[in-house]
Amino acid sequence: GLLWPDYATAPAKSYLRKALWQLQAALDEPAGQTPVLLVDAEWIRLNPAADLWLDVAVLEDALGQVRGVAGAALLPTAVERLQEAAACYTGDLLEGWYLDWCLYERERLQLLALTLLDKLMDFCEAQQRYDAGIGYGAHILRVDPASERTHRRLMRLYYLAGDRTAALRQFERCAAILARELDTEPDQTTRALYHDIRSNHGL
Repeated sequence: GLLWPDYATAPAKSYLRKALWQLQAALDEPAGQTPVLLVDAEWIRLNPAADLWLDVAVLEDALGQVRGVAGAALLPTAVERLQEAAACYTGDLLEGWYLDWCLYERERLQLLALTLLDKLMDFCEAQQRYDAGIGYGAHILRVDPASERTHRRLMRLYYLAGDRTAALRQFERCAAILARELDTEPDQTTRALYHDIRSNHGL
């Protein structure tokens, strides 16, 4: 019913059988290997004994290891795990689906990814890896273009990297996006940073 809501039960079950056949063919294991799918009359599930990895598990495990740890204080092993997890997040869960359970899970995973990227930005600034930090900030803005905090941190990173012009342009992008999406202006902290960079006072 979730997958084929516009069809009656009988044709929907037929489509399900066909989809399962295609999945099993695509996941066909060599003889003697543990099957990936377990299917019976009532259930379809992934085999917990199969040799699989799950991007969501990678994301959750990586963040679980650094919960309560500031990005600037991350150990190299933790940073490596966060970087691997960041690479797993390539877009929203089941984009185009609008069922309640899907919307909730999509928002939850998006928040995890943004938290992870934010920690990596912190680490990069503390380690003076400004280009990498800018990359993580750009990733955050692809997911949440109106994140004023990220715009502000990108301004800092550009300036610290020696690119004052890019820092000032980042403020202009921030102002334009906030006006368009939220009908508001950058807050006092963001404006103060802009004026410091414009005056070249240093940070």
